[in-house]
Parts: sequence; structure tokens; C-alpha cells
Amino acid sequence: MNRYIHHFITRVASHSQPRPWQNIPAWADVPLTTWYDWQWQWKHRIRSPQNLLDLGWISVDDARRIESIAERYPILVSPYYLSLSRPKQPGDPIYRQAIPSPLEGESNASSPLSEDPFD
Repeated sequence: MNRYIHHFITRVASHSQPRPWQNIPAWADVPLTTWYDWQWQWKHRIRSPQNLLDLGWISVDDARRIESIAERYPILVSPYYLSLSRPKQPGDPIYRQAIPSPLEGESNASSPLSEDPFD
């Protein structure tokens, strides 16, 4: 492990800082050093509405609604980033960035931001 990472983890571990991932049953037992390991984060990234549903981040209805959107706009969220949002709270700013909205499927534009293609 990189010495700077080790130093960071040692400092975080020595303080009683909140560890939001421990409130998520699937990740409750993940040790601090593992949580901050980029390889663990990459291996456990969230890639589908089913992953979000399994974690309790979205409802069954939301999973159904965003399934087709996820085919068009793939989901890829690290556990760390997802843990910064609040489950089942579509108004949460991080939730809105990480999880597709059913409204994204209503646009007929080739770009969700209606941008002109780069030529």
C-alpha cells in the first residue's frame, strides 16, 4: 500500500469520524483500509438498477422505470460515491448525479443535454 494512503487511513482510523458505508448492510463489515482501497471500490462498483435495488437504494418501481434508461445511459458508481448520497431520496444532489432519473427517458434528443454534436 502506498505510504501516503497508509498515512491517510491511519489518520482517519485514529479519529472517530462517521463511516457512512457501515449503515449499508451489504458493506457494514468492510474494514476502513478496504473501503479506501481503489481496487476494492472498482471491483464492487454499481452497474445496474438491480445492484441499486439489492443495496436498498431504489424501490422496485424505480428499478423498473430506470431499466431502459440504464441501457441507454450506463450506470457506473463507486460504493464510496454512492455512500455519500441518501437512499430512496431522488432530491439528494449526489443521488441525482449517480442514479438515472425516469425523466431522462422522456427526451427524444440524441443528447440528454440537447447539445449539438461535435464536428
